[in-house]
Amino acid sequence: MSIKQQKDKQEEKSISGCPKKAESKYAAQNNKRWSSLNNLLFRASNKFAPGPFDHEEENLDILQEEQRVLVVGAGGLGCEILKNLALSGFTDIEVIDLDIIDISNLNRQFLFREKDIGHPKAKIAAEFVMKRVPGCVIKWHQGKIQDKSESFYSKFNIVIAGLDNIEARRWLNSMLCDLVKKDEDGQIDANSIIPFIDGGTEGFSGQCRAFVPRLSACFECSVNLITPPKGFPECTIAVIPRRPEHCVAYAKKMVWAKLKTFTNAKEYEMMPDDTKNEDPPVFDADEIEHMSWVYNRACEWADKHKIQGVTYELTQQVVKNIIPAIASTNAIVSACCVNEAFKMLTWCSFGLNNWFQYGGQHGIYSPAVEFKKNDDCPVCSTPLVQYRMDRNEKFINLYHRIYHDEELKLQNPSISRDTGGTLWPKSKDRRPDFQQNLDKKIVELFDDDELLIVTDKAVLGDKAAKIRMEFVEDAKFVKECDGNCPFHELIKF
Repeated sequence: MSIKQQKDKQEEKSISGCPKKAESKYAAQNNKRWSSLNNLLFRASNKFAPGPFDHEEENLDILQEEQRVLVVGAGGLGCEILKNLALSGFTDIEVIDLDIIDISNLNRQFLFREKDIGHPKAKIAAEFVMKRVPGCVIKWHQGKIQDKSESFYSKFNIVIAGLDNIEARRWLNSMLCDLVKKDEDGQIDANSIIPFIDGGTEGFSGQCRAFVPRLSACFECSVNLITPPKGFPECTIAVIPRRPEHCVAYAKKMVWAKLKTFTNAKEYEMMPDDTKNEDPPVFDADEIEHMSWVYNRACEWADKHKIQGVTYELTQQVVKNIIPAIASTNAIVSACCVNEAFKMLTWCSFGLNNWFQYGGQHGIYSPAVEFKKNDDCPVCSTPLVQYRMDRNEKFINLYHRIYHDEELKLQNPSISRDTGGTLWPKSKDRRPDFQQNLDKKIVELFDDDELLIVTDKAVLGDKAAKIRMEFVEDAKFVKECDGNCPFHELIKF
């Protein structure tokens, strides 16, 4: 089974669907229905719009027929984003979210009702918006964003995220940066760039950030500015807990580590108290059985110390480091996200450059700043290389090409697949185990349009170059070599 087939099989784990499209009874009066948008899309101006904007009557049709938007997250921000997109003229939308609806969501995620508890957030949100805004089509997916392949993300014109955790943002940012390709002249192909708009809220504060992969700062460029999650001293949570949060932290940090096996929240096996567990089960904060187990253990610890207030919602907040959301902040930030998406895709106005901050806790204070690209960013500042080679070319010729790449100028490169798996190690001691790869056809080692990760400590430091491989029939790499260049020393044993 090829890497691509394995990925497609993994993608089948997610559940998808699309509610039946509701036709608008005003379809014949489409321009009149969106007259407020026409004021922006048909306006001739070189003062309020950038150069690429062209005020044509087809702008509305292009927006509704050619622009496809992905919304990641269908929670507090995601509900608002979906509503705003539909009411801003977008008609081709997809939404992905792993969670199901809980009663605690009903106070701010306004697309959900009590009857929806236990159903996928993405499904209910899509159904609700499509019913209220006829003509809009929203396909929904329930699953992890990591389970979707490059081909899934590459079909969108823009991605808007309303996520509640840093790890998912970093993964999505890396994916969109990796999708950027070069044209035949070696320049970045503008058609491969998928803008990424990230919204986030924290109590009365919020932010909207606009990223243009490989051209502007990316999410990873500023990850060092993120405030680390709040923790609790182990002596407090294990000996003298005083608050319900301490009980949750104890269950997650100290009791989970003693698990030997885990089947579900009621079926599990613990290690003996005097035994250290070197390999406890991996905890997944999005897995209901895992979270329920932590909640049950937290309740037991709270009962023992006569502490009240441990709830399932509190358990989620402590484990995921969630700060309770405020509906009005969600509305402000999501409106900014959709406005930026609308401007990016139509060029009807100047866009955000590139970080809008809403400081609601200090009044209505909303600065916008430009965050510079980090030249040492391991995601967007890594060399972007694209090779076109015949699928039947031998791997030794690919390695020869990488070694002689005039842009990379490597000395001792190691090569691995982005999906995992070493093709050629950096250690000479390990190379005899990979010698058989040298005479294999590259199609036997990886798939068309796959990314290869190249490292070379002496040249790239802690970074890694990414090479996108494209199989083109009869494409040849020709490099004059007398057999005495340093490359040949690297493959001797």
